[in-house]
Amino acid sequence: KWQYEYRFAMADGSYRYVYDRAFLVKDSQGRAIRMIGAMQDITRQKEEEQRLKLLETVITQMKDAVIITEAGRNSDAIPKILFVNTAFSAITGYSGQDVIGKTPTVFMNRKSLRNSMKKLMQAFRSRQEYRFETPNIRKNGEEYWMNISMIPITNKEGQHSHWISILRDTTEERRQEREKEQLIRELTQNNKDLKQFSYITSHNLRAPLSNLTGLMNLIDDIPVDNPELQEILSGFHKSTHLLNETINDLVKVVIIKDSPSIHKEEVLIKDVFENVFSQLSFMISMYKPIIKLQLERVSILNINKAYLESILLNLLTNAIKYRSSDRKLRIFISSKIVNDAIQLVFKDNGIGIDLDRNRDKIFGLYQRFHNYPDSKGLGLYLVKSQVESMGGTIAVESAVDKGTTFTITFKKQT
Repeated sequence: KWQYEYRFAMADGSYRYVYDRAFLVKDSQGRAIRMIGAMQDITRQKEEEQRLKLLETVITQMKDAVIITEAGRNSDAIPKILFVNTAFSAITGYSGQDVIGKTPTVFMNRKSLRNSMKKLMQAFRSRQEYRFETPNIRKNGEEYWMNISMIPITNKEGQHSHWISILRDTTEERRQEREKEQLIRELTQNNKDLKQFSYITSHNLRAPLSNLTGLMNLIDDIPVDNPELQEILSGFHKSTHLLNETINDLVKVVIIKDSPSIHKEEVLIKDVFENVFSQLSFMISMYKPIIKLQLERVSILNINKAYLESILLNLLTNAIKYRSSDRKLRIFISSKIVNDAIQLVFKDNGIGIDLDRNRDKIFGLYQRFHNYPDSKGLGLYLVKSQVESMGGTIAVESAVDKGTTFTITFKKQT
C-alpha cells in the first residue's frame, strides 16, 4: 500500500493539493500484475487547515487574553472554560491548568462578580454579546482593571456552541484617563484664576493710571525751564502712555479669550482697509511704502469686522515699523480661494524674522524679535488670538533681510 499528500501542478499553471493512494494487485504466485490507485483533491481541506493554523497563531500571539468556554448546559449555569491563550496568564497570573475545566469565577473576585453577575446571567440566557469593565485581582493579589467582551458563537446548524471572550487589561488606560481629568481640572481652575487676576489687575491699575495721566496733563500746562526736569517729565509721560497701551492690550486679550462666540457679518474687505489706512495715514505719508492690493477674487468675508480691522492694523503697522533701511518698503496684500477655504496673504520685504530660532515663539505673548524701542511683543499674539477666535488659522514664512509673509485662512461659509 502507498499513500502520500503533495501539491500537484495543473495544466493551467495553478496548483492543487492532492491525497494520492494506491495498492498492488498480485497473482497467485505473488507477482504484481497491476496497481490500482486514486487521487483526491484536498485543496479546500488544506486551505482550511492553513486558515485554522493562522487563527490559532493570532489567538496565541494576541496581547489581549482570549477565553473560550462551552455554551453552557442550561441558561442558569455559568459555562466552563475550554481554552485560554498565553496573554491570559500574563494578565491574570492564572495558568491554563488553573482554570481549564472550571468556570470564570475562578479568576474573578467576589466584588467583580457581585457587581456584574446579574447582567452576565442575562447575557448567558439571551445568548447576546455583552461587554463590561470591572476591577479585578490577579493571582498574586495585585489589583487591576479589566474590560471583557463576550461573543456567542454558533455552529453550521445555527446552534449556540461556544462563548469567546476577549479580556483586556485597562489599568494603564484608566490611570492615564484619571491623570488627564485631573490635569483638565487643574488647567480649568488655573484659567479661571488667570482671568480673575487679569480682571482685578486691569481694574486696579486703571484708576491710579488715569490719575497719573491726569496729573501729567496738568504738568504739561505748567512751564518748565529746567531742561533736565523737562527730560525726566517727558520720559515719565512716555512710560505712562506705554503702560496705558499695555493694559488696554491685555484687556483685549482677556475679552478675546473669554468670548465663547463672536458676532460675524458680511464685510467688504476694501472698506476695512480704508479704515486701517486712515488710522495709519501719518505713518504711511511719512515712510511712503508701496502698497499693492489684489482683492478681486474675494471681496467679501463673513467675519467680525472689528477683529479683521485690528488684525490688518497690527500687520501693517509691523510691516512699516520693521522695514529695511536698504530698500523701498513694498507691501502686497491679496485674497484667494483655496479648495473650501478663503486665504488672506500679507507680504512685505522688510527685515524679516529668523524662524530657525524663533518659529515656536513668534505668536507668543511678550515675544520681541527686534530691538525696536516701542515694541511690546503683543501684536502677533493678539493677531493669532483674534484669527483663532473666528475659527481661522495663521501661518508665517520669513527670512532675515528678505521679508515676511503671513497667510490667514478661514473656512468658506456654506
